[in-house]
Amino acid sequence: MNKIVIASMGTILFASGIALAHGGHGKGFAKFDRDGNGVVTRDEMRTAEGELFDKLDANKDGRLTLDEVQAGMKDHAAQRFAKHDKNGDGQLSRDEVPRMPDEVFKRLDTNGDGKLSPAEMAAGPFGQHGQKRFERADTNHDGAISRDEALAEADRMFNRMDTNGDGVVTAEEAKAAHHGKFGKDQSGKPSR
Repeated sequence: MNKIVIASMGTILFASGIALAHGGHGKGFAKFDRDGNGVVTRDEMRTAEGELFDKLDANKDGRLTLDEVQAGMKDHAAQRFAKHDKNGDGQLSRDEVPRMPDEVFKRLDTNGDGKLSPAEMAAGPFGQHGQKRFERADTNHDGAISRDEALAEADRMFNRMDTNGDGVVTAEEAKAAHHGKFGKDQSGKPSR
């Protein structure tokens, strides 16, 4: 399986949780905050997940297979990488990803050349865990993710991000999730 596709699958398949966490600042968060009130509710997250599910379900059978996810995400992964690759050299230099923390860049730059290749990016957290995320969401282990399974995964992600348990995810909670505090309360202890 193409590592770039796996990386995208991990990022996109569970967009309601992961993309919200990654979009805690700016446009990403606003995509989920449908009513513009500054917080994301469970219903808003579930709506976004349902829309993504419908988009990826190419044969409209109500199930997402790994093949459908791969097909739906292949172009997205290439576009996302190309967007950051300002000089078009097929690699991401440090200045092309200025918002990436230095420690993350260094960890991903496995050959130490100061640039990130598509393969190095794919070997990152989502590349390593994309298959596991798919399998975790496929709770009945039938090789596909149903709409109900996708929504249940979105709910689990929402619960982990809603660290204070007030039923909404704020931009601050989403940002904390994005910066490695995902699933922890204000004291740093694991939440729910």
